Amino acid sequence: MSNNKEMEQQKKIFKENIELLINNGEIEQSKDLIRQFETLAPYDADIWSMKAIILFIEGKYDEAEDLLWKGVDLDNKNKDILYNLGYLYEVRGEFRTAINLYWMVMKITDDFQQISSIKSTIKKLKMMDDTTEKKFIVLGSREWSEVMNRPQLIAQSLSRLAFQVEYIQPLIDVSIERPTLENSEMMKYSQHNMRRLGFLNVHIPISVYHNGGFLSDNYLDMIQGLIDLSDEEIVIICCLPAHATVLNKLTGSFKIIYDCPDEEELETLYIKKKNNIEDHAVLLEKSNIITTNDAGSFLVNRLGIYKNVYLIENGDNSENDRENNIFSGKALSLNSWSSKSKELLSMINGHADNLEIGIIRERYEGLLKNKPNPTLSSLYALTFAGTETDKFYGLAKRAYDELQTASTLKNYIFASVEANRINECAETIINDSKLTEIDKAEIEFLIRNDRSNLLKSRLLHIAKWFRELRNMISELEKGDLFEYNYILGNYYYENGYYNQSIMIYDKLLNHNNNILNSSPTLYHNMANSLIEEGRIIESRKYAKKVTMSQEHLKFSIVIPTRNNHMTLEYTLKTCLDQEFDNYEIVVSDNSSNDSTCNLVASINNDKIKYFRTEQELAMTENFNFAISKAKGEYIIVLGSDDGLLLHALSTLDILLDTLDTKILKWDYVFYGWPDVKLGGVENYFNIPKTITGSINRTVIKSKDIINNVVDFNIPYNSLPMLYCNAVVHRDLIDKLKTITGTVFAGTIPDVYSGFALACIQEHFIAVDVPMSIGGASGKSNGIAVLHGNKDKESKGIQKDFNKLNNKLGATRFKIVPDIPNVVAPIAESFLNVKQLLGDFSADYILNRQKMIQICVESLDVTDKDFQKHLQIIYSSLEDDQGLKEWFVKNYIEKSGFGRSGKTPMKFQKGFTYNGGLTLDLSDFNVTDVYGAANIFRKITGW
Repeated sequence: MSNNKEMEQQKKIFKENIELLINNGEIEQSKDLIRQFETLAPYDADIWSMKAIILFIEGKYDEAEDLLWKGVDLDNKNKDILYNLGYLYEVRGEFRTAINLYWMVMKITDDFQQISSIKSTIKKLKMMDDTTEKKFIVLGSREWSEVMNRPQLIAQSLSRLAFQVEYIQPLIDVSIERPTLENSEMMKYSQHNMRRLGFLNVHIPISVYHNGGFLSDNYLDMIQGLIDLSDEEIVIICCLPAHATVLNKLTGSFKIIYDCPDEEELETLYIKKKNNIEDHAVLLEKSNIITTNDAGSFLVNRLGIYKNVYLIENGDNSENDRENNIFSGKALSLNSWSSKSKELLSMINGHADNLEIGIIRERYEGLLKNKPNPTLSSLYALTFAGTETDKFYGLAKRAYDELQTASTLKNYIFASVEANRINECAETIINDSKLTEIDKAEIEFLIRNDRSNLLKSRLLHIAKWFRELRNMISELEKGDLFEYNYILGNYYYENGYYNQSIMIYDKLLNHNNNILNSSPTLYHNMANSLIEEGRIIESRKYAKKVTMSQEHLKFSIVIPTRNNHMTLEYTLKTCLDQEFDNYEIVVSDNSSNDSTCNLVASINNDKIKYFRTEQELAMTENFNFAISKAKGEYIIVLGSDDGLLLHALSTLDILLDTLDTKILKWDYVFYGWPDVKLGGVENYFNIPKTITGSINRTVIKSKDIINNVVDFNIPYNSLPMLYCNAVVHRDLIDKLKTITGTVFAGTIPDVYSGFALACIQEHFIAVDVPMSIGGASGKSNGIAVLHGNKDKESKGIQKDFNKLNNKLGATRFKIVPDIPNVVAPIAESFLNVKQLLGDFSADYILNRQKMIQICVESLDVTDKDFQKHLQIIYSSLEDDQGLKEWFVKNYIEKSGFGRSGKTPMKFQKGFTYNGGLTLDLSDFNVTDVYGAANIFRKITGW
């Protein structure tokens, strides 16, 4: 303790001597003393302040500024650092920042003479820049990181103008073991984890869970606490529509700046959560200042009811895009985040210039004179909105006719509504590829029934102009009840209020004297609303298919097969017994004997499209041949001993119309055929816990699934495979083929497809109701090859499999042991994807050590091939000396690993611990996959 006191006393004397030398102008001697001091304490705010004074005396203002800001990061309550930084900005003429720093000094100093002097200085400076003390609360869209987005850069730049800034991260999830947690404890946790970066505090609000159930969060309380404890003027900066919910609940005095998303971002946010558009409208009305870096958003909002909209570039733009070039001028000439923040302050104080419509129009005219551009012409048309309606309409229509994009479509709709040329607009856009089939069918329906007012509402929905829709609803409240309910019900649906939309649609669709009960949109939206509420069975009543005159094929069920007509018959029965009609079944016969062809002929159903390969193909080649014959929008691939559950296509049709996904995955139901060569699973049928009529969905991050599969933590069928456990949109399949030249690759096409699709699709949706049966029979390639069965039939399948792959020239990766174990084809498939999908798969790494561990520990020590397989595993490690040494140490030099003989699998009939049901289907005289599908229906109601 005494040594510490002596050290602090020595530091104090050092500092007093340095200060004396500086005051006497003995700069070099003071530098020497500083160097000596820094050998004892290299990070000292007082010393940095003195170094900055020396730099200031030497005229090195930029270096002094950098050093003082480092001092702020080290100690933001050091009054000398703050005062010197304030003085530097005063000298530079940056009075607002100087005033902020002087205010901070006044709060922490007890020197009355200094306080009096600072008050006098502030009074003088406020004559040049009259400002008030402000605190900024920035509601972030992601966690704080070195790679910053727009809200983070705004927060950082404001703090560098010496404002206190509170950055609120999105909620993070925290699990606790006890069932309750006080709010004070949550706040204490967040306070403990808060990061201090100079004048910027990064707050971490939390959502608390117990046993997977939500308890509470402290997001609102955290922001409200900052408001309540502040003496300064509060300015809240938000950037997401979802922030409207919390802002509506806050109390006290504060201003709101809404840095709103551009039109493309809004569309993405709407897809993720429907009421984002309504929340966006709420924020537009609630905010004191609206900023955007998108020219289209600026014009649409500026020319509407919002006059407080400003166009601001991103601070790191080195070149303006073509649209923003039109607005280049005072507000956009400075190109740094600091200048953007200063511009925000001018807006708050009412001093910012905004561009007049006439100036905007002239700049557009100049650009368009040099080079015509339909996108710019469409924006140019907006400058006539509200003043010259005919010109607005003519320009907007011409731009749309020249180039059909999302923005030209929206602007054309805006102009058509203003000009009251609804029918003409509807007839013009009805074939636009960006419209959904339902929108097209609804437009056709409303034109045919001469319902122009409702047609107007449909166009407003397409443009997502919900402000105008709310006006329509208010005007119709005391008018036509059917029209009022039609527009209100659709408004509720489009904004995600499904319970309310169901109640209104129910009235409309069940009223016999109402022409609207034939509306395609009402049926479509009612079905989807019921699905969103988990009422799947009820939704089927309304899910009637509505298309334009030319119907497209919704599904292709693709079945590659080879010499397996015995099970194929029942697979086809499951595919034909569907409560849905718009699909085809593609049977790809890989040069089988005549039995397969004869079977298809005997069934004699037009839905089955039979193709036979010209020669024997490897399994992967046959899969590619089969997929090339499919014509459907969505594709499902089944093996010839698998099956569809009988509700599959009708349910998938409804889900895919509702969910925005290119891949929809499920866990299939496993069925062991009586002849399966996997002892103990004959007649085995496992039904997972299933709630009749209810479906839960989860958005899955593909990278999480891939990482866990290649780390061998979860089974490979967790991947979204183009085989038995997923339906995939044709666009994604075409994308894969464009990138790699093929759809399937390697020797195990199903596993390969799972990795490949997950690599090129960032997210997919999984549902908790099975749609298919994964069958395992005596003809199963996977079981015969991967389990190394020794019976005659399995050996024949193995021989055929290897012969055709050798003929193809398929080679194995040397680092993957060529032994009968499921981890080998998983690794093989993954490495094929790494090879073919380069950049898409670059971040994923195979856990070779765990793969080897699983291979070794699953070996049967009583098998005559035990030593052979052990040697194969060892040889696969030639490229990795460290892995080889680990293998020798843990397995070659030790014993006791592996298993002794094959333990027969045995399943227990009855209910499982997680609510599933295991059956022996021989108890029900069921011996095939079609019978299994019927049992599933009888038990679950699906």
